[in-house]
Amino acid sequence: MACEGACGDAPAPFSPWSMTSKLLFLLLPALTLALTSCTAKNRVTVVPREPVDTLAGNVVSDSRIRGPGYDAIVDEMENLEKGHPMSVTLLPYGESVAGRPLTMIRIARGPALDVAPGLARSPAVLITGAIHGGEYLGIEDRLPRRFLEDAAKKGSGIDRFLARGGTLYLAPVTNPDGYEGHFRANARGKDLNRDFSLARAGKNGFTQPETRGLVSALRADLERRGVELRLTLDYHCCAGALIYPWGHSRREKMPLSEELAHRRIADLMLEGFQGYGVGQAADVIGYTAVGASDDYYHEAFGARAFTFEGTEALEHTQFELHAGLWERVLADLAR
Repeated sequence: MACEGACGDAPAPFSPWSMTSKLLFLLLPALTLALTSCTAKNRVTVVPREPVDTLAGNVVSDSRIRGPGYDAIVDEMENLEKGHPMSVTLLPYGESVAGRPLTMIRIARGPALDVAPGLARSPAVLITGAIHGGEYLGIEDRLPRRFLEDAAKKGSGIDRFLARGGTLYLAPVTNPDGYEGHFRANARGKDLNRDFSLARAGKNGFTQPETRGLVSALRADLERRGVELRLTLDYHCCAGALIYPWGHSRREKMPLSEELAHRRIADLMLEGFQGYGVGQAADVIGYTAVGASDDYYHEAFGARAFTFEGTEALEHTQFELHAGLWERVLADLAR
């Protein structure tokens, strides 16, 4: 109801404390966002967390890329083995902390080889993903089927790689509990990409079943097949970069010949990609980490080892670029 002249209570006297409280109330959301952004990984945009879409059976990741449920990913690998029994083998390697099956897939031609000591071994490649559960990219679980399609094309990079006796290992989701639960660490709260051993840093790793099982199964199969691990790539999000050793230190560098070899492969990998940084972690994303997979695979196997940091919300749309990446790299390894 309108009122003429003075009406209602008289205005409250001015209080600086009440004004301060109002200002804090208004500024609190912005302050919270700013603080959260400061602690985020370099160049990662802070976005609201979406819930797991249980009705669709899909998992929403911190990368803002929606993926299938973990059971569906395992089913896909099993179906590929059934459809390609001469070239695909499922390699279970235990259970996660929460009891989910840990599985990788091997793509190769022919039986295991008995290689005498000192003789050159055929190349093997390891591709892994989602070791940080929220960093699924929509790439790693789609690669096995694409590899098999391309292997049927005479003269393709993967056809030549496999014809040379090469072996591909793919573990699309190495942290299924984190992937399904939408968190970075495993079900014990352990960051699995800090759980790899690194002698040069005095790091004794493999305290978790996910990392311990993966490396144990990989070592055993490499020996059984008589192949040598030449290259590894672990898919992450969201810095938009390709990282190589050493990641545990700002000061330690690889010998120049090794750095140039990594750089050459990085150039092959990133052909067609726009705006991706290349180098050691400290130089590219601004921090160091002891116990990461790339440092371990380079130290323990002498492999050219990489971490691919995809771009938030977009990397899955670049699947053809990733297929081309592997076409070039596998052709190079087949030379």
